[in-house]
Amino acid sequence: MQASTSKAAAQLDADIRAWQQFVGLLQAEQAALIANDGDRIAGLADEKSHLAQRLTAVARNAPVALIALARSARDLNSANAALLQQRIAQTQQALALLRPSGGVSSSVYGPDGRTDKQSSGRGFAVA
Repeated sequence: MQASTSKAAAQLDADIRAWQQFVGLLQAEQAALIANDGDRIAGLADEKSHLAQRLTAVARNAPVALIALARSARDLNSANAALLQQRIAQTQQALALLRPSGGVSSSVYGPDGRTDKQSSGRGFAVA
């Protein structure tokens, strides 16, 4: 999973760079148009056409990669939820061992430092 995430991140970086390059070409084209530089405009047209074709492919492939990552995230989240449920069950079992069950006194020490089985001293006489 980590390898596919790294690959997707690298691809995203490359796609961003391609879009930045395209924006740069458009800015250069705009400057050439303002300057009425026909030779520069012609040179940029070929570059722009090639890059536009590449970006069309990028746009088609991006949803496929995003869907694959979303599915991977969903599957990992489900697996993590199952692991969490196991941990919760283990914790509840451990707590159940420490708690008294159904009126049986516990051997856990109380706030006075004694177990429930020990007497707390003198009893009261009923008259």
